[in-house]
Amino acid sequence: IPGFYVREINALACASCVDWLLRSFFPELNGASPDYATLNRLAASAPPGAHGLYCLPHFAGCGARDWNPEAKAAFWGLTLASSRSDIVRALYEGLAAEIVKGAILLDADRKQALTVSGGLSRSEPFCQILCDMAQRPLRRCRTPQATAFGAFLSACVALGVYPSFQAAVDATNAAAAEERLLPNTQNAAL
Repeated sequence: IPGFYVREINALACASCVDWLLRSFFPELNGASPDYATLNRLAASAPPGAHGLYCLPHFAGCGARDWNPEAKAAFWGLTLASSRSDIVRALYEGLAAEIVKGAILLDADRKQALTVSGGLSRSEPFCQILCDMAQRPLRRCRTPQATAFGAFLSACVALGVYPSFQAAVDATNAAAAEERLLPNTQNAAL
């Protein structure tokens, strides 16, 4: 959209990290149609802070802010009491923390909503963890492939199907295609 820009932050390979966890530790949930719903239920069943289990999610190096392709991932605080739920929760929290540390650099206005899209945005617990860590409202695109949808809208405007971007958004009901989450202030400190 002429005159508008998107400030974007990412943590490298977020959804790939979740797929790795599913393949490596939950083979019964992996298959032709991976059972992400069960993985999400496990994450939601662990308390914030995952009983002291932490994950540094640099499985594909470290992205925005520190940019280090040689960085490695780690779980720490793992004990005999750590559960599978704690491991999933710790991964989600680690990924969310990476996104939040980058978002802080991009936006001094900590009250402005974060917008998420992509495969991991389908995870209700992940989105709530991200919202809680950022202590900001979160807008989740109902169409996880927001980039492709934006390209479609741009093409429609360029080809004259719609006279403006606003008309394209209105005609496709794109503005309504999002969900808003609010942060839980009690979870932020954890």
